[in-house]
Amino acid sequence: MARIELVNQILSVSNKARIATFLTTDKDRWNVKGKEAMNRSAVLVPICSYRGKLSLLFTIRNVNLSSHKGQVSFPGGHESPGDEYPIGTAIRETREEIGLCINREDVIACIGPVPNRKLVKNIAAVIADIGEVNEDSLTLNTNEGDPDTSGV
Repeated sequence: MARIELVNQILSVSNKARIATFLTTDKDRWNVKGKEAMNRSAVLVPICSYRGKLSLLFTIRNVNLSSHKGQVSFPGGHESPGDEYPIGTAIRETREEIGLCINREDVIACIGPVPNRKLVKNIAAVIADIGEVNEDSLTLNTNEGDPDTSGV
């Protein structure tokens, strides 16, 4: 089976529906006492095809940032006023960080929110199928990502 066919099979409508059902059936598994009072953030977990291979798109944070310097990350950040959390936050942050416009229809499921390790913020993961990606389809915000190392 050709790689592109395998990617299309893995990201088929029926497989996306199975994943979404699994991740949203037991929402109580993500409930954390007191989470409503915490700051909220969201990241996008972008599933894509890159050169015919199923991939995840990630960035490496700029080493000049005040926090999480040089760390591998998914695009995302803090909730802003007017965001429809968590999907709206993840979509907005992805557009700001890597110039990629995601449609709500591309979202497969959301996980969380769950507290960060310091228990001061809740973070949700928004899983989306963003299709075929190449270097020309992205515009890295160099204030956030490291232009020499970010990639698929």
